Amino acid sequence: MLFLYFLLTFALGQESEVVVEADETMIVEAHSDLELYVAPITMEVHSTEVEAIINKQSTFRYASTYWRNAKFKNERGIYDPVTMHSDVKVYNIDTIEYAWDNCNYKRDAKKCAYLNNHMLLETHITVDDHQIVVNMILYRSDLTVISASTYTSQSKIRWIRQQEQTVVMQSGMMGNQTIVHTPKEELPLKWLIPTNLMEKHISQAAIRIFAGAKLN
Repeated sequence: MLFLYFLLTFALGQESEVVVEADETMIVEAHSDLELYVAPITMEVHSTEVEAIINKQSTFRYASTYWRNAKFKNERGIYDPVTMHSDVKVYNIDTIEYAWDNCNYKRDAKKCAYLNNHMLLETHITVDDHQIVVNMILYRSDLTVISASTYTSQSKIRWIRQQEQTVVMQSGMMGNQTIVHTPKEELPLKWLIPTNLMEKHISQAAIRIFAGAKLN
């Protein structure tokens, strides 16, 4: 009986232990340098006269060079060259997935920039018979605009009159006589000298947008 008493006392005096094991691991990834995703160029062509052929990654090449013209706000509120504070890693559609593989940049670049907290550069080109317009917009990660630039060039138009005068010289007993025949004037002909899309359109727009970019 005494042995049974001690056995019951020992069993009732034990406390149950609960072990909680985590079955998920959360990884928070952050990149220290400033990052910029350069989206492929989009185009609207409304002319068959103007030549509008450009490599859609041209903006990426120039952004990789001209980002150094941007300014960065220091702790005193003064803007210094961005190179004094941070490097800027520039990505395009072929390289972004190696840095950020969690989003489809082809489908929605703005959403991906917002989720991954980096800048976005978009370029849109509009072409018609009269002019070429290159628009660039540089966004913060919250999709507010840091800087914007526009570069344009115009086609030249010459008007050719459609009126041909006929001059007839006549000689007679009364002397020489000049007769000028002027028919009804037709509508003038339009001669279009088109401006064509060139690399300078992209480079000039890129220079302007980063010269005006103030980061913080």
